[in-house]
Amino acid sequence: CVYCQSSNERGCLVMSDHAFLAPSSMGITVHCSYYPHANLAYPTSDTLETMEGSAAHYALEQALLNFRRTGNPEFDFDQLDNTPADNGVFITSEMLGHVKDSYHHMVELVRNQCNFDTMEIEGKVQIPQIHDTDCWGTMDFGFFDDTTRTITIRDFKYGFGLIEVY
Repeated sequence: CVYCQSSNERGCLVMSDHAFLAPSSMGITVHCSYYPHANLAYPTSDTLETMEGSAAHYALEQALLNFRRTGNPEFDFDQLDNTPADNGVFITSEMLGHVKDSYHHMVELVRNQCNFDTMEIEGKVQIPQIHDTDCWGTMDFGFFDDTTRTITIRDFKYGFGLIEVY
């Protein structure tokens, strides 16, 4: 905790946007235990690509929130075209093409397997088996299927380059 950037309710220092022991970087951390510390000492700046990825995530989140709120799977993606996301990056028609594909996949999963009450969008998932407070992630979309007793999680990626995950 002492290496992170802000305080939580217990006074423990924590990072604001990412967990110190992020699940998405565990594949690297298991080979280099200093990696989480190096991330703090040498933070990376947002790039155009990461900002575009965040804008695409925002568009998907808006569509999914509308679906959860209304129960209607139809969403007018054109209303988001050429509008700024919450990070100021403009959403493009190319982004929306990828967002639509993921959205329709997620809607079909819900329609076939899910009670709306179990649907989670941008939900924080704690992993206390790794660390009580410093290992968590944010799932883009997930739900619990009461019938099969399974959890389904989807992670949306938009951009270019290799994304290494554990």
